[in-house]
Amino acid sequence: MGGGDFFSRILAIISNVFEAYSVLLFLKGQDGNYYLRSYFSLGNNVVEDCCIPPGKGLVGWIGKNRKPLVVPDFSRESRCLCYYLEKGEEKIKSFMGSPILEERGVLCVDTKKTYSFTPRHEKMLHQFADLIGTYLLEYEQMDILVEQQRYYRALCLISELKKTHRTWDSYLYNFLKVISSYTPFSHCLFVARDKRGTGYYVEKSNERLKGLEELKGELFNIHDGLIGWVFKNHREIVLSGSEEDMPASSLFGKLRMGRFRSIICLPMVVNRKTRGVLVLLDARPIEITEPMRDFLSLVKRYLTLFLEVLYFKNKLKKRKKSKKT
Repeated sequence: MGGGDFFSRILAIISNVFEAYSVLLFLKGQDGNYYLRSYFSLGNNVVEDCCIPPGKGLVGWIGKNRKPLVVPDFSRESRCLCYYLEKGEEKIKSFMGSPILEERGVLCVDTKKTYSFTPRHEKMLHQFADLIGTYLLEYEQMDILVEQQRYYRALCLISELKKTHRTWDSYLYNFLKVISSYTPFSHCLFVARDKRGTGYYVEKSNERLKGLEELKGELFNIHDGLIGWVFKNHREIVLSGSEEDMPASSLFGKLRMGRFRSIICLPMVVNRKTRGVLVLLDARPIEITEPMRDFLSLVKRYLTLFLEVLYFKNKLKKRKKSKKT
């Protein structure tokens, strides 16, 4: 048996109902592949870290086409199950699989007997797949609620920062710490535009970023890198995926740092100019959920409003000085 959890218990029941050799649950990952989440088997030939691309083998075919499949009697020249070790698949004679609600995955059973699965069995497997799909949907909704509560607590902390941190430097540092603590991102930076508008620099980060320690105060050309693109176009960048999906250009142009697989750059537009960019980085591919997007949108508005207040305060100070002179 693989995985001592809720799914394992359901799969054990399914195995008894169908007198199956193996029952397997594959769930669709963020990258579109199907990963073995749990299984129940009478043998020990299942590949526990199994990953099947859409369209590959019978599991991949069901996932890609979103249709059930029954193979009553195998006559094959090559492997088509893809979830057994090399010799484990040879003894399997029948297979049945069903897609799970809203493309969430594939539920499948197999046996060493031919013609074991009838249309009635196919209908029953579909009902089990619906049961698992409903459970997954409810679990996801509960996860969303927990995530929303976490971001609400973060916003409460951010709203209190102005009272406890009087200087911009202290406020900004703790602002970045809150964001990095309440999101999955390991690094959070605030990149500011210089007074002339020809360059930008890292004003503050939640922790030291490898490749930038020796370049503290370094001014980067406003035309360089992904951050330069955000300054010029006043538009956000949200990237999350495999290393192959990441763009070749770095954050700061020619400066090469560690490989980041998740990047978010949020422009702070004040008086029709991007005065700063909030940057979130991580080496892992992070799922950008709707609650996270909503949270970051509120964070962006809050920090932009703070910068607007600072901008107009400085403008008033300059006017007062010019009147005195």
